[in-house]
This record gives sequence, structure tokens and C-alpha cells, in this order.
Amino acid sequence: MPQHVYQFTVGRIPLSVIHEGQGSWAATHAFSVPEEAWRQSVQADARGHVTLDINIVHLSVPGHSILIDSGLGEAHPTRAHFCERFGWREAGSLVSCLAELGVKPEQITEVVLSHAHGDHMMGTTVERNGRRVAAFPNAKVLVMRADWEAKPGRERPGAAFDFHLPPLHEAGKLHLLDGPHEVALGVRIVPSPGETPGHVNVRVESDGQVFYYLGDLFHHPAEVGHETWSPPGRDTERLVASRRALVAEALREDALLMTAHMPFPGLGRLRRRDGETLWIPAARP
Repeated sequence: MPQHVYQFTVGRIPLSVIHEGQGSWAATHAFSVPEEAWRQSVQADARGHVTLDINIVHLSVPGHSILIDSGLGEAHPTRAHFCERFGWREAGSLVSCLAELGVKPEQITEVVLSHAHGDHMMGTTVERNGRRVAAFPNAKVLVMRADWEAKPGRERPGAAFDFHLPPLHEAGKLHLLDGPHEVALGVRIVPSPGETPGHVNVRVESDGQVFYYLGDLFHHPAEVGHETWSPPGRDTERLVASRRALVAEALREDALLMTAHMPFPGLGRLRRRDGETLWIPAARP
């Protein structure tokens, strides 16, 4: 298996983390607090930037081949804007990594979007004969109605939202959800608004083991201990409530957690120490 794919199991459910690549992000923008505040908790490079990975999950349960988020996808204008902004360095393309796992695009049954920011959903479409079409032709693309209606990122020229999701909606591939949703046995979508109005976590349970894919609930370990830190433009009140709810559940269940943007494979657990919640990266064999 290539270096940019990491496999593990939750009970009887096999999961694979695909590392699409890494960029960097100005810490003052990432945390929306003064430098003197974040410098105490964050290691940054000489420019004051932190790393920004993109980690995507594939999992299989009987009758379902599920992708959680779809990353940047193939070359297109909205991807080019992201790559320039974040100094992007690709590790492995999503489709080629899936092929190495023995998964063809047409075998994917569901694509669950944690939210509708471009770096989580640009890979849902490809260009064929001058048109944007579904990259996973037989899959339902699941996203919360709140994000469809709010169109996160729409203020940017040539927004990724407008480029990718309307073609899926017109083709009947986009399925809008209004609340918690069971994707398959043991795989459940749990609303966690704040990053966007329709942001969700994905909870996986098997044989008493619990895993959560958190999308952008946390971008960086520092946000775990500083629950009000976030990039600008977020709904801080709802985000803090979602973070607190997840922290309580994850501690109670001793759940394995994964985020989209922490260093590959983005896995960790939460621990309490001296009244503070800490992110402890999960050991890799």
C-alpha cells in the first residue's frame, strides 16, 4: 500500500485514509486571534504558517462503498485557486488511490460531504466533453440542506460551490438531508453546525468500537483546547456548541477521531488533563 494511504479497522469495518496532499495556512487567519495568543499554543514556520493536509476516508460495509468527502479532485479552475492560495503539494490523487484499494469510481454508493466548502467537495465532479458530471456516477452525494441553501463560500468569485454542486443537483445525484441520517448499518451522519450551517460529523460503530470523522470541526489540535478559535466567518456560538457536544461524546465513548486537515492520517483521541481537553495523535504501527 502506498505511503499516502493508511488502513485500519473499527470493529469489523475496514477504513482507509487517503492523503491527497498538504499545503500551508497563515496561522493568524486560521485561528482569527492575535499572534501573541496563538504563538503560545501553535508551532508555525518562519512565515507564521501551519500545515493544512487533506485527508479523505473510504469505508466498506455490506452493500455500501462509502466515501467521506472528496477533496480537490482533478485539475479545474476552482482547484487551481485553492492550490495557489495554500501552496499545495499533492500526495496522491483520490481516484488513483481508490484504484490501488481495488475500488472503481462506479462502485462508490455514497459520497458523504462533511460540508460544502470547496476542499471537501471539488472531487465530486469531473469534466467530460465540456460539461461537469458526477465523478462517482452511481453514488448518492449526501449533503445537508442547510449548506445547499446557504452556499458556503459563495462570496468568492468563481465559487467552488457553484462550479460543482448544481450539476449534481440537476442530474439527481445530490441528496439533501434535514437532520441525522443513517447511511448504512453502523454509519450515521450527525449534524455539527458552525463551520458551515450544514456541517456534519460521521459516526461509525462496530463491535463496541466508535470512530468519528470530524471534517472541519477542528482544523488544528490547538482548537481542541481553545474551543472559540476558528477561521473568520464561522458561526462561533454554534461551532462551540458542536465542539462541546462532540468532546463529551468522544470522551465518554473513548472514540477514535479523525479530522480532514490535521497531519496525515489525522487520527487521534481526546484526553482530559488538569482541566484541559487535549488532542492526542493516535499512534501508527
